[in-house]
Amino acid sequence: MSRRLRVGLCFYGDNRVGGPDSWLRRMAPRLAQLDIDPVAIRYASSGTTSPLSADLRAAGLPVREINAPLGGLASAVDQLLALCAQEDIEVLVADHLLPALLANHWGRAVALPSVLVMRSDDPFYWRLADHFLWGAAEWRVAAVVAVSQELTRQLQTRLPAAVQLLHCPSSVPPPPGRARWCRTPFHALYLGRLEGPQKRILETARALISVSRQRPWFSATLYGDGPLRLALLELLQRETGHQVRYGGVLPVAEVMTQLVAAQALVLLSAYEGLANSVQEAMACGVPVVARRTASGLEGVLIDGESALLIDTDAELGPAIDRLAAAPPLWQRLAQRAQAIAQERFAIDSAAQQWRQLLHALAPPPPAPTWPQPGEQEITAALIRHLEAAPTIALEEAWFLLHHARRWGPQLSHLLLDPQQPDTAALPLLHYAQRQRLLSAADYQQLRQQHPPAAQQRLRCLGAAADLIRGTERQQLLARGECGWETRRQLLYRAMEAGELTEREVTQLAQRLITDPTAPPLAEADEPRYERASLLKLATAWEAATALFAQLVERPTAARWHSGCHFHLGDIARQQGEPQRAAHHLRRCLQLCPDHRSAAAALAELTR
Repeated sequence: MSRRLRVGLCFYGDNRVGGPDSWLRRMAPRLAQLDIDPVAIRYASSGTTSPLSADLRAAGLPVREINAPLGGLASAVDQLLALCAQEDIEVLVADHLLPALLANHWGRAVALPSVLVMRSDDPFYWRLADHFLWGAAEWRVAAVVAVSQELTRQLQTRLPAAVQLLHCPSSVPPPPGRARWCRTPFHALYLGRLEGPQKRILETARALISVSRQRPWFSATLYGDGPLRLALLELLQRETGHQVRYGGVLPVAEVMTQLVAAQALVLLSAYEGLANSVQEAMACGVPVVARRTASGLEGVLIDGESALLIDTDAELGPAIDRLAAAPPLWQRLAQRAQAIAQERFAIDSAAQQWRQLLHALAPPPPAPTWPQPGEQEITAALIRHLEAAPTIALEEAWFLLHHARRWGPQLSHLLLDPQQPDTAALPLLHYAQRQRLLSAADYQQLRQQHPPAAQQRLRCLGAAADLIRGTERQQLLARGECGWETRRQLLYRAMEAGELTEREVTQLAQRLITDPTAPPLAEADEPRYERASLLKLATAWEAATALFAQLVERPTAARWHSGCHFHLGDIARQQGEPQRAAHHLRRCLQLCPDHRSAAAALAELTR
């Protein structure tokens, strides 16, 4: 009889919806029924609570936590190594958790193995592969698990012989029943994260609205959570004459129950690994309508056999028509999808595959103890490793800026990466400038080292970060050559430098507010505060007041409450309401006694 293994299962702790969370909720209890003792390890960069942690504890599983601030990567690695030693972890499933993958360097030195899970075909995961699969040998993990056949195929072409490879989908439990064809109503679902680059949630919602308006027998529900939740709600409320609604966050235990009552799953992603929602729908016998991707869905969703595949969002309506008008086609797709799911996605089979891998990796007893090098040694090792790496992740970039105290080529590469949005790149530049790690002269030299296309991006980012000033910045603002977020920052830098008149500030702010490329309003507190401030500059006082007032009621937005009250007071003052203005300005000073602008405005009001 095999011995029981103590295995660490790592996860990022701030997400509420996503494939890794669903996998852990389902897989950890099944591994515990075998001969694995799982210990869930949550990494949080904030003080947020985790529904997943609560669910795992309710299932009787131990959950441990590590916590580190922005730039605190070495602290996170140090905490993780200490936790692994304390819990006698024999195999660490790092999944895609960066501190755990970096901690593998010290575990590997004493033959304690770690596992990377490749869940998607996107730059983030391939950057992990560059570091931890075929990078420097001392940083490589012992094994990688790929969730799709296409990811497995791509890994096989480059994977060193010493790294074990397992193809194992996330998998799903047996369904509570089987879906049935129904024409009235014909109901479709979306299940997943509410975000843009991968899932294209707003485009998906618009496509479903268009289908619904032309087909009174069609309805759809979108379930999930993410940064575009409020933008989705605003879109559904703004558009009329449709039967598309937002259903909230669906507990994992209820997902398949909702699928059994549906007639189709819609997935219009830009790219995928092997989406959990697809596996769940197929297991329930629900036909999937999906955009073709070059990654995880190939070989699983076969057009006309197990699903309907489309190339553009405009093709969604005709695909729904085909399913709704032809019960034999619907039945054929449903039966084939369910057969594939039973063959490939059964979670008990996946648990056995994981069990075999973990036992094959585990060191013979007694297992060695995880090293405790200390944060100082970890910091030095991480700096050496990252400065030698051709590319780095955003979390690693913040670590380098905080600890290496110099601007290196890896950071420049990150700035020029088209996958990195301006909202990620600009804070790095702001910090580097404030800490005097990058001067205006350094930045000009950096621009000269790159071709014209890269120079234009560097020019825009540098102007927004106050590394390029004066005429060049005003030209960029006037021509609108930069991305929306960069232009927003350009406006504030130019305004603070006194380069714009009050009228010019208002006009530029109004142009940004009405720009069709303006990003949808995110749910997080900081972008909402920034948007409210921009609305105020554009003299859209009613909309700005509404947003500031919402933020004042949010406990999570406490750091912005004083600023909100100042802006509310300033708006009231400009609207000729001195009593309301004085109320908000006093509240601002109660929260922030050294707020000079609020003090000056209040003094002027009370003269």
